[in-house]
Amino acid sequence: MSLFKVEDIVGREARVQSLSTPVSEAPLYVHGRKLDFFKTLPALAMGSTLHFTTHGKWSTHELLAHLLEVSGPAQVDILTYSMTENPVRMLIDCLDRGSIVRIRVVTDKRFKTHQPKPYQLATGQFPVYLTDNHAKVMLIYNAQWAMTVIGSANFTRNKRTEVGCIICDRQVMEHYRDNIDSIIHHAER
Repeated sequence: MSLFKVEDIVGREARVQSLSTPVSEAPLYVHGRKLDFFKTLPALAMGSTLHFTTHGKWSTHELLAHLLEVSGPAQVDILTYSMTENPVRMLIDCLDRGSIVRIRVVTDKRFKTHQPKPYQLATGQFPVYLTDNHAKVMLIYNAQWAMTVIGSANFTRNKRTEVGCIICDRQVMEHYRDNIDSIIHHAER
């Protein structure tokens, strides 16, 4: 049994981009930090895919802040191995401002003991599900947008080079949302 049929992908028009084209002159701020590098992010559109490399210049929670600027208020699902305090505070800020209307976070079981302060902060504000997890997936969705971010970075302030892609496709997002629903069903709280 194969994963896909050749006829499913032959002739399919997909827009694949990389971080190189200027989009906006307006700077984005996350916790007082000006994020000029998102000026180089190409305009996203449903049906497009954007591959990225961070070169240690930005982190996943900063990308989320930018994508919420694009999407407007949205639901967010996050799979990550771990989180630190600043990303958790950014998520709380986004909830308070209404840019995140609902959030679900799945982390590895070790998050509770290895990062107790961020764990307590997070669980006081939004649902956190614990399981054996090493995946890094983020879903941002509303009536207009369905974005799936798959990458190598956790929800931490990260100075390392990380890679990933942003897929703007409702079927892809629904696939991962169904997967997250299943993980949550079997996870601890």
